[in-house]
Amino acid sequence: MTIKKSRRMKSAVLPIILVLASCARFPEREISDARVLMEAAKNSCARVYTPDDLEEGKNKLTMIEEGTRKETRKPNRQLKDLALDVQHQAKQMINQAARIKSDLYDQIQQQIVLAIKKIHEGEKAEANRYALKEYLTAVQSVREARELSQDECRYKTALEKATESVRDAEQSVQKAMNFKKRLENNLPVYHIVHPGETLKSIARNSPLYGDESYWELIYKANRDQIADPKVLHNGQQLYLPGKK
Repeated sequence: MTIKKSRRMKSAVLPIILVLASCARFPEREISDARVLMEAAKNSCARVYTPDDLEEGKNKLTMIEEGTRKETRKPNRQLKDLALDVQHQAKQMINQAARIKSDLYDQIQQQIVLAIKKIHEGEKAEANRYALKEYLTAVQSVREARELSQDECRYKTALEKATESVRDAEQSVQKAMNFKKRLENNLPVYHIVHPGETLKSIARNSPLYGDESYWELIYKANRDQIADPKVLHNGQQLYLPGKK
């Protein structure tokens, strides 16, 4: 076959290929599948977890819709490629949203468990008595976090609320402990004398002083029942005054 003959055959085949390409079937099934998958992506809360990808997919669907109109008609091959691209993107969104939701749900549950643990600690510290506002807020926050976690599209808000409940519970514990400490500091401190104790040993071992030099302070506060500072009796109740 001569070179000229070969060139003539190629030039004859090229128009046929172009015609066949332009006459490719209308991708009705591909477009329909793209729409279905995009709807599934929306239902998977893609608008919350993958908003940029969702917007891109919607724009491509719009391009497909415009490409099917007579005045803006696109080649069938181009429409098919667009539809397949939308399908692929929608599947990715669904999978990515599923991973994000799974991770968020685990975090929500962890925070709720931690909040409940802190609330119980608060109850032991009498937070429901000395830090009632913070205690009730923590309990309410846990309740709201649980309700929000029933909606997959609100997992982010649920996690925020669960994290907030932990903070509220911790605050209730701390506030209750601080209040009780202030209360205890304002109450009289007494010490029951045990065998072998002296005023110096009591002053040295007491958390209030931690120094035996305060023995005289104890003696002066209890002169009504201590005749001799060197002699204490088992069972005596001594008042320990605050440091001056």
